[in-house]
Amino acid sequence: MSSDRFSLTNLPPVVERALAPGEPGRRVNAASKYLRGAEETKRQIVDYAEAWQMRARAGIETASAERPAVVVLGDSLCQGIGASRPFAGHIGMLFDETVPVINLSRSGSKIADVVAVQLPAAEAVVDLGVPVGLTICTVGSNDLVMQWRTRSVADALGQLAQALPSGSVMSTLPSGGSFVVKSVNRRFVRLVREVGHQIAPVDAHYRGFGITAKDHFHPNDAGYEKFAAAFRSIESVERFGAERASV
Repeated sequence: MSSDRFSLTNLPPVVERALAPGEPGRRVNAASKYLRGAEETKRQIVDYAEAWQMRARAGIETASAERPAVVVLGDSLCQGIGASRPFAGHIGMLFDETVPVINLSRSGSKIADVVAVQLPAAEAVVDLGVPVGLTICTVGSNDLVMQWRTRSVADALGQLAQALPSGSVMSTLPSGGSFVVKSVNRRFVRLVREVGHQIAPVDAHYRGFGITAKDHFHPNDAGYEKFAAAFRSIESVERFGAERASV
């Protein structure tokens, strides 16, 4: 794309806000006092966000009609927290560094944060003239912490689905066998299918032993492999990654 359309040093405030690295929340800070893995999570939240910010800026600059960008919305799962390095999460596995990725996700985000911060940033990116070929969204796990009103969470995900661009890919939430999460997933899937988006069946793939990071919450590299497998089961995701990487 033409570099005279905008300056990477002067992106719209809504985009800068979304790209700004987040800070560890109260739960992570509290857990870090007792769990060594949570202390590592604190470092990753900042370091991984900075790595994705740099890649997003490069993606905004280099995306073109022949090589459109992937926009990613969501929470720490989309940041790859728990993996051994920033791009060892499923987003990095799905789209290597030849593919422009504009990762607007942020650790700790809830559904309302995607609606209020990340979606407007994604729209602003398009307004800049950046071609976007695929939008991916995974969010909802943070909404379920101490939340038993599963219907309201599922309905919020359904409303988010209506606001996403046509052809977006959303994913189910990893349940770990939780009845609460499975209940959200069932209703959420019905609502998203009504909108017409594709659904990556993460919960069906994210099972087994040795897939959790040291903080006992996020996936590790092996866990993110299972996330990636769920997304690769969506033909549009697999085809997009393969075609763009070969350009």
